[in-house]
Amino acid sequence: MKYYRLEATNPWAALIPALGVALFSGYVGGVLSRGVLLRILEEKLGTWLALAISAALFGFLHFGNPDMSLRGLLIGDASGVESSILALTLCVAAAVVLLVAAHRKGHFVRPFWARTTEATNNETMGEETNP
Repeated sequence: MKYYRLEATNPWAALIPALGVALFSGYVGGVLSRGVLLRILEEKLGTWLALAISAALFGFLHFGNPDMSLRGLLIGDASGVESSILALTLCVAAAVVLLVAAHRKGHFVRPFWARTTEATNNETMGEETNP
């Protein structure tokens, strides 16, 4: 009978490649979902719809995760604490704070149909419009 016996490990040697893969996949996923998809959607549909669609797509793409379950959302289970209700609550709270700050600074983009109406109204009143 053959078996495998672990004599010793070097945690740094094992951690570095795994950390590299995790950071790279998170970075690429972030660039594609936020840097490309969100920006393109935001140009046409405005900030609110772009956020809703990109968040729904992100959730849909991760729905096939084998650890995805209601219980795993509540306590984290095998997928880790990052999918617990506590993490969800903290992330939603942080998102609300950041969204309020962005809205106050005027960083929200209106949907194309609202921009067209606003530009038409300004032109009829003889005001200049900034794209």
